[in-house]
Amino acid sequence: MDNTPSRLINQNDTAVQDSILPLVSRTFAMTIPLLPQSLRLSVTNAYLLCRVADTIEDTSHLPTKKKTVFFRQLVEVVKQENSADSYLLELLPALGSSPPVGELALIKDLACIIRITHSLAEKEIEIITNCVQTMCRGMGEFQAVTEKTGHQSKELLKRYCYYVAGVVGEMLTALFCLHSPAIAEKETALRPLIIPFGEGLQMTNILKDLWDDFEDNRLFLPPPFPSLMATIENKHLPVTTTTIFSQSLNVQIHQTYDCLVEATNYAALIPKEESGIRTFLYLNIAFAFSTLKNISIQYGYYSGNTVKISRSDVTIIRDLISQSINCNEDLATIMKLLRSKKPASITQLRKIKIFRKEN
Repeated sequence: MDNTPSRLINQNDTAVQDSILPLVSRTFAMTIPLLPQSLRLSVTNAYLLCRVADTIEDTSHLPTKKKTVFFRQLVEVVKQENSADSYLLELLPALGSSPPVGELALIKDLACIIRITHSLAEKEIEIITNCVQTMCRGMGEFQAVTEKTGHQSKELLKRYCYYVAGVVGEMLTALFCLHSPAIAEKETALRPLIIPFGEGLQMTNILKDLWDDFEDNRLFLPPPFPSLMATIENKHLPVTTTTIFSQSLNVQIHQTYDCLVEATNYAALIPKEESGIRTFLYLNIAFAFSTLKNISIQYGYYSGNTVKISRSDVTIIRDLISQSINCNEDLATIMKLLRSKKPASITQLRKIKIFRKEN
């Protein structure tokens, strides 16, 4: 299939896009550049467009109806049915100073991001547009749960995770298949693993930011979390003494682990000659496993910063996965250590790293 750009890509626009990525995501600024050159531009572009939708969703002072309008208008901008400049005239004042500096920089340069979108190959444009459209539709549908009521069932939570992350997995798979005929041959086997992949990464973020979101008047987890967290907050109870909360959180952690195991099965199906794609996938999964481990041994956390992976652990994980990327057995061992609840597991990873350096 022809994957040539539809028009000449402006190198200044590319430089702006690349400069914005580390402002909005430390993780993806590390992992996207590992992708093959032919995928970096489109995946970065797609991620940043999705991040614009995320920013709208995360702006708590925006009324639900206004967010729905902005979601619809973003899709129009991506489809070039509306100009980015006219969209920003309304969006920027509505957002105010609420979004972080990186997200504001992204939105101010939306016209640049859109120019890159429409410099891509026609099939890439179609894939990215479908993703943004589905995501914005789903985010609009679920705006009612931005208060502390949470999703009313685990089925609705799964549906939400599909709209905000599962669609990204579908988009990435489509772009990978477009890039590699060898991956396209495995599309049937990859398809049932796409949704758990997205759900696992999204649920990790939801659990990491649980109390930060709750403080910001948002909750994504279903019952019994709304009543439990309200009780803990109102009575100033230590999280560690609230057994039902700990048990309920443990259930969510194990379900997320199961999704991430499926995600590793997805990554293992990618042909070994596509080492860049494999490294991109395994690193994102490994970071999620490590974050979940931190949560599982620190039930008393009240902030996502408390359970973030340390920079030294990030370096160890990155180096080990890069060294093991062509051996599924070694990668499986690393993932097993990362999902262990034992704090010593990172120490074991350090020993593996030292051993490999010496041999």
